[in-house]
Amino acid sequence: MAGSNEITRKLWEIVQYEDGTATKEKTYALSQLMQSYENRLQTLTASPESYLNIKKSLTEIDLQRLVDSEPMLKAQVQQRNSLSDSSSRKLPLAAKINICKPSRSYIDNLS
Repeated sequence: MAGSNEITRKLWEIVQYEDGTATKEKTYALSQLMQSYENRLQTLTASPESYLNIKKSLTEIDLQRLVDSEPMLKAQVQQRNSLSDSSSRKLPLAAKINICKPSRSYIDNLS
């Protein structure tokens, strides 16, 4: 995507401003613009990395809700925070409470 802005600008110039350009070339330029925009949208919204980042963030939110609602888990996380602070190693929340992912029904029942 690094050079795509310049290419997009040039394609729009062909479509809008070049009077000597044949209709076939302008149509081709518009086709290239459509493909470019579709590729950008797919890269931004449907890439595996963005999906995994969203899923990880939602899991962290679910875990934080679980910890906030359970006093025993909250105490365990606080204890591990104090241990990880002393060793200067930050642990993810899932590692602090010894679970990977709570079930959605469990979290809903807590509310």
